[in-house]
Amino acid sequence: MYGYVYADFDECLGEVDDCPEASTCINTDGDYFCSCIDGFNTVNETKSCEDIDECATSNHMCNESLNRVCMNTVGNHTCICSTSYALVDGSCESAYSYTLELMFDFINDIVIQHYTDTEQNRNRLAEQVFDQLNSTSVIGDGNLADVCVTNYTVVGGNAFVEFRIDSFNYDLNATFLESVFTDSLPPNRVFGSNNRIVAQDINECLVFTDACRNGNCTNIYGSFYCTCNEGFQGTGTDSCEFG
Repeated sequence: MYGYVYADFDECLGEVDDCPEASTCINTDGDYFCSCIDGFNTVNETKSCEDIDECATSNHMCNESLNRVCMNTVGNHTCICSTSYALVDGSCESAYSYTLELMFDFINDIVIQHYTDTEQNRNRLAEQVFDQLNSTSVIGDGNLADVCVTNYTVVGGNAFVEFRIDSFNYDLNATFLESVFTDSLPPNRVFGSNNRIVAQDINECLVFTDACRNGNCTNIYGSFYCTCNEGFQGTGTDSCEFG
């Protein structure tokens, strides 16, 4: 009698597993299973890994009595100074906090859909904004204390990034900071080495209620187009006329 020895096929090495993002494939004899990495919970209904909000579950060590609050990040969390406090030599000191919102279509030469939102990338982006602002003659006088990313949201092909800027100068405001930041960029809108800032899209269909008379208005990035009702004619952004 001859026996047969069957070698286990490692689905993880063969890259034929269907493990979701933020998980690790673990091979077993004749099969495999997926395990969410630290900082993520398993969602059985969707077979996905969901970020754990340590701030919401109070699973953090941020001491509010020292003016520190918890800010959730993807797969982790971090402690930042409370609003109107800035980090100075390891302590949160009284300061002024401003919010600056920017929209990116590329970050570090990476298209937004392929840019990974991680704590490391958020910190790097915050440092770049800090350096860009601090390099201007208007602000570069030691007034800036800290910059951090407080929100990162992908919408279509763009990312809306919210920065919190802490300063010791109460005369600053968000509008002024944004104008200084954008005015300091080169004409081709390159930020740092490869980042580009683009203007936020205006939804003409909402702003101009009569943009497409006798038709339906559809917003597209940077413009809009009209689809005429039956019995009316028009092209592109022209109003629909009885035809």
